[in-house]
This record gives sequence, structure tokens and C-alpha cells, in this order.
Amino acid sequence: MYAKIQREFYRKSALLMLGRHAEMATGYRFPLSIRLEGNLVVLHDSAQLVLLLQGLHRALVRRGVVQVQSDILAVELPREGRFRVWIKWEEIGPTRQDYRSSDAIYSGQITQKGFMIDSVNYTRLSMPELREIFAPSALSA
Repeated sequence: MYAKIQREFYRKSALLMLGRHAEMATGYRFPLSIRLEGNLVVLHDSAQLVLLLQGLHRALVRRGVVQVQSDILAVELPREGRFRVWIKWEEIGPTRQDYRSSDAIYSGQITQKGFMIDSVNYTRLSMPELREIFAPSALSA
């Protein structure tokens, strides 16, 4: 299971940087809740997620990020088919000074389509662009 999840997050990293956001959005279930620094955003369909991913992609490219890498920190044992995955997202730029990372917990379950995510909780954020993108639609948690 670990290898399957690892491949899925590597795929998400690549799709984000390739600009294939609609394809990336197929790995999520809606409504999708995203927590970010005490704020909650609920996305009701893949079109909303695609808009968010497009904004993030533009910000990363503008900042010179050339790769986003996902490192799995932990995978919870499934309970009733559901489990969480702790991920460290690393942004890789042209120089070491451009390096940033964020930590997030993804909740969902494995299906025939892969790991279907229904919630994300950013526990440590070093991507200021996400704050700006989330701000208009954030609900106070």
C-alpha cells in the first residue's frame, strides 16, 4: 500500500508542475475540506479545485520553483477503509536558498482509482501563495 500511495503523490507533484490540474483533481472527492492555518475552505467540485491548483502553479512558477517533491512521513493503519497520510511538500528552486517545505495530512481511502482524498490539513505552511489563494474563500474554523 505504501508504494501505491507514494506513486500517487509523486504523480500529483508532477501533474501540478506540468499544469495538468484537471487530471490532478480526479484524485479528490467532493466536498473537499482543506484546513490552512485555522481557516477552513470547502471545495464543492473539481472546477473549484482546478482554479486553486492553477493559482498555486502560477505562484510557484513565478517564484522559480522547478520541482515540487512529496515525501511521505507516515501512513496510518486503515480503519474502516479510511486512513491518513502525512506528507512533506518540498519546493525545489534553482538554488538552495529557494528551498521551502510544507507539511500536510491527507485523509481518504484507496479505491480502484487510487488514493481518493476527501480532506487536507496543512500543519506547517511555508508557501505564502496558498494563504493568498485561500483567503477569498476561507471560512473561520
